[in-house]
Amino acid sequence: MLNTTLNQAILSEILIRIRRGEVNYCQQFGFDESELAEITNLSTQEILDMSESKASFAKIQIDHSVFWSLLETVREASRQRNQIDRALTLGISSEMIHIFFGWSSAEVSARRKLLGIKENMGRKPNANEEEEAKIWELWQRHKTEEDSSESLDLLILIAEESDTSLTEIYRLVSQWEKERRLHSVK
Repeated sequence: MLNTTLNQAILSEILIRIRRGEVNYCQQFGFDESELAEITNLSTQEILDMSESKASFAKIQIDHSVFWSLLETVREASRQRNQIDRALTLGISSEMIHIFFGWSSAEVSARRKLLGIKENMGRKPNANEEEEAKIWELWQRHKTEEDSSESLDLLILIAEESDTSLTEIYRLVSQWEKERRLHSVK
């Protein structure tokens, strides 16, 4: 079964690429020009017979370093998607998503729509004194650099614990950090 599927996949890919004029791509599979010429001259029945043959004309070889590198990359992308989705459900602004991840407003809007998040227009309400005190206490307990992705996780944690919009938490923390920097310069 594997041989049939592999033969079929390779022949299909080769025929498509030859039709596009991508002969060099086909040669990267290991075919020479005479073999490619023969493949293009095969009838439909001959292609089917080669595809269904129990004998495979190709071998699969695993590049382990590429595999592990790719696996790490897709896991990081998945972690980032989960972080973005979590942040969006907690009321992160498009501006913040742009700051942390470089996403455009259109990308943020599309993702919100796919997650079923309704975004209210206009400014979000500011935290009241009690909420602000709770956020301040949580922030002081776990303070890090405000622009690092690790601190986004912290801001998300604070948003969940304080039941306050992530955008409002970011606004408050940014304000506190700006004031701290001004006082440390004096």
